[in-house]
Amino acid sequence: MRFAGISRFFVLLLIVPGLFFWPDQGHAAEQSKVMLVLDASGSMWGQIKGTSKIVIARQAVKGLLASWDKDIQLGLSAYGHRKKGDCDDIQTIYPVAPIRPEPILQVVNSLKPKGKTPLSEAVRRAAQELKFTEDRATVILVSDGKETCKADPCALGRELEELGVDFTVHVIGFDVAKKEQDGLRCLAENTGGLFLPAQNAPELNSALSKAVTAVKEEPVKVAAKPAPPPKPAPEPKDVVEPGHRFAAILSDGDDPVTRGMRWDIYEAKQNPDGKRKHIKGGYDAQPKFVLNAGKYLAVAKYGSATVSEEFDVASADEVKEHVLVLNAGRLALQAALTEGGEVIKKGMRWDVYHPEKDADGKRRHIIGNYDRTPLFNLPAGSYFIVAKHGNANVSGEVDVKPGERTERTFVLGAGIAAFSASYTQGGKVIAKGMRWDVYGLEKDLDGKRRHINGNYNAKPKFNLPAGRYYVVAKRGNATLAREIEVTAGKRTDTQFVMSAGLLALSATLTPGKDPLKKGMRWDVYSIEKDLEGKRQHINGNYDAKPVFALPEGKYHVVAKSGQAVKAGEVEVNAGKRSESEFDLNAGRVKLVALGKGGGQIKKGVRWDIYSAEKDLEGKRRHFVGGYSAAPIYTLNAGDYLIVLKLKPATKEQKLTVKPGDSRQVEVTLE
Repeated sequence: MRFAGISRFFVLLLIVPGLFFWPDQGHAAEQSKVMLVLDASGSMWGQIKGTSKIVIARQAVKGLLASWDKDIQLGLSAYGHRKKGDCDDIQTIYPVAPIRPEPILQVVNSLKPKGKTPLSEAVRRAAQELKFTEDRATVILVSDGKETCKADPCALGRELEELGVDFTVHVIGFDVAKKEQDGLRCLAENTGGLFLPAQNAPELNSALSKAVTAVKEEPVKVAAKPAPPPKPAPEPKDVVEPGHRFAAILSDGDDPVTRGMRWDIYEAKQNPDGKRKHIKGGYDAQPKFVLNAGKYLAVAKYGSATVSEEFDVASADEVKEHVLVLNAGRLALQAALTEGGEVIKKGMRWDVYHPEKDADGKRRHIIGNYDRTPLFNLPAGSYFIVAKHGNANVSGEVDVKPGERTERTFVLGAGIAAFSASYTQGGKVIAKGMRWDVYGLEKDLDGKRRHINGNYNAKPKFNLPAGRYYVVAKRGNATLAREIEVTAGKRTDTQFVMSAGLLALSATLTPGKDPLKKGMRWDVYSIEKDLEGKRQHINGNYDAKPVFALPEGKYHVVAKSGQAVKAGEVEVNAGKRSESEFDLNAGRVKLVALGKGGGQIKKGVRWDIYSAEKDLEGKRRHFVGGYSAAPIYTLNAGDYLIVLKLKPATKEQKLTVKPGDSRQVEVTLE
């Protein structure tokens, strides 16, 4: 077998609209266009030698712009800089245009890392911004981590390469651990780009420089105006360059694999640890390696299919071709909710396992991804496939045959359950603060239901196998549970009427004063007492002005600020906001201890506040105490007794607190 490009040399003239011109018509060559995609996710606050990565990136971009080639147009995109946890936080913040360093630097310097790493979608949008299906386009991605938004960078690279006219992604992995580099590397190499790891500021500067150099060195496709047909050239002679050419086929008689290959050349000899020295490698489908004399091992990898071959090299001038048989096939998968239904377009998870279980009853995992219709390259044999869509999953065995494409549709037998809630029948949908939980309908021997899924979305959608479920909706302290049924291939919408309202509370020291802004404690109890005379505690918090979501009805509320307490009854009406202000009828006093000379005593004091009156046993009620030099106490209006101690001296002094008081009380030790 001979391979194209080895036995003969051909000259190929390719004319692409927009990339070629006739010099005498006054057309200028089209400028290269680059979109720089910058990672501004929360992890960019991480530090390298005391400097945060976002600061290092800003400095690197500044240096890059200072030496930017004006013949290359530049745009800037970023992700993760506006919202936390939002996979759609992607923004083109400087459209592709002739270079203007100052505005770009202003934007870069304003980025505040916050969110996730949707790098795949960011690259897709950058490609679309560059009109990559019409013109040559390059994206330079700087990322400090792997994809965190359930996308497959490797699959995206293949997709963009197939759709693009001449599309390339150069990826700079900034402070990325080796175990997390595979997806970034594959994204770059599947588009013919570079993967450039950088662990610090100098390496980041170098990587950016290499990426830009790669853009400049891309071949400029310029053709001259056709000249008169030349005289027939003599038949070109065979051009044979030294080296070992490799190709892989799925099975005997197949054509060579043209993409998606990984090749590695090792020394055949193993060291005492059983490892071989790596010599060369690459992702070309049909690579050529020039090797010195010796014994070698070639390893070809195509997806999950691997084959190896030992071979000898007599001299570096040797020319030889190797064809390795992968004994593999392709497995194309898709899923539908029902038999004959539409293919599910998003939200899928696929996993491929060996069919046999080990001693622990587990199957060995081979590969998996989130593509809606994945294509796996696998060695011939049987496999156990698990398809998952939300909480619906189905599994089954498939056989992969050498050189063949096996297609399989998995029917999940599932539907979609969509929920919303309102305070009253026909009322507006509650927009925030909801909690949803989906359980199995049946209870176990302990009387508990199996929890299936849950989330905090206002209007959640759950992908569930057909069947009946027990759903619990909760807004604050208002809870509603009901049974629902999911039908395969259908969407079931259920609205929960919570029969609840909102209770907004605030407190003042005295009527007419501004509500207190801090130092509050609120507790909500049932209005009825149990047989022991106790009320059921429903909720509580320390907000100054809390809002509680409660089922309609009456409640007993206790407001407390310091030692000042006020209790009262409130009523909550369904679908309404009830506001209640509690008058604590209290004041605030600051206690200061003075010595004989009138100076403040700042340490060693003990304060205690008691009721002015004694009870039947001759004891006073203790309200509060402490060792602060000048404590501030909030007390209900009334008479009290202050006891100040500074060993061995003790001083008692009467105190009257009036509503709205805010004053200093001095106690002198004689």
